[in-house]
Amino acid sequence: MEELSEALKAIERELNFAKKAYRASVFLYWAWAMPGVYLLAQILSKYAGISEGNAIQWLSLAAVVGFIAEERKTFRRVIQLEEALGHIEETSRGYVLAQVIVWPLSALIASVYTENEGLWLLVFIGLGLFLLTGVEFIFIGKRDWKTALAGVILLSSTALYTGFGYAVMAVAFAFSLTAYLHLKGAMRE
Repeated sequence: MEELSEALKAIERELNFAKKAYRASVFLYWAWAMPGVYLLAQILSKYAGISEGNAIQWLSLAAVVGFIAEERKTFRRVIQLEEALGHIEETSRGYVLAQVIVWPLSALIASVYTENEGLWLLVFIGLGLFLLTGVEFIFIGKRDWKTALAGVILLSSTALYTGFGYAVMAVAFAFSLTAYLHLKGAMRE
C-alpha cells in the first residue's frame, strides 16, 4: 500500500512538472516563431520578390494557426493527466473570456498610441502579457511574476526602439527568458 502511495505522489509531481512545462512551451513557441517569421519574410522579400509586409502577414497567420494547433494538443494532454488523477479544475467562462479580450484590447491600445509596426509589436505583446498577468491574479489568485516580467521588458524596450528587427529581438528575448524561468521553476519543485 505504501508503494502505491509513493507511486501516486510521483505521478502527481510529474503532472505538476508537465503543467509548468506547458506554460513554458507557449513562450518557447513564440521565441522561435517571431524571429522565424521576420527572417523568412526578409528571405522571401529578397529572393522571391514578395513584399516584406505581405510575407510577414501570411507567415504570421501561419504561425498563429500552428500555435493554436499545438496549444490544443498540449492542453488535451494536460486535461487527460488531470482526469486520470482526479484533479479536474473547472475553468470559469469569465476567466476564458477575459483572456480572449486581452489581445484585441492590447491591439487597440497599441494602434492608438504607436505610429509604426515595431513599436506596435512591443506595446501589443508587452501590454497583452501584463494584462494576462492581471487576469490570472483576479480570477485564480495566481501571481505570475515571470509573465509580468516579459511584459515589463517589452514595454520598457519601447524607449530604446531602433527598428522592427530590434522589436523582434526584444520579443524573442523576453519570451525565451520567461520560458527559461518557467522551466527552471518547474525543475526546482
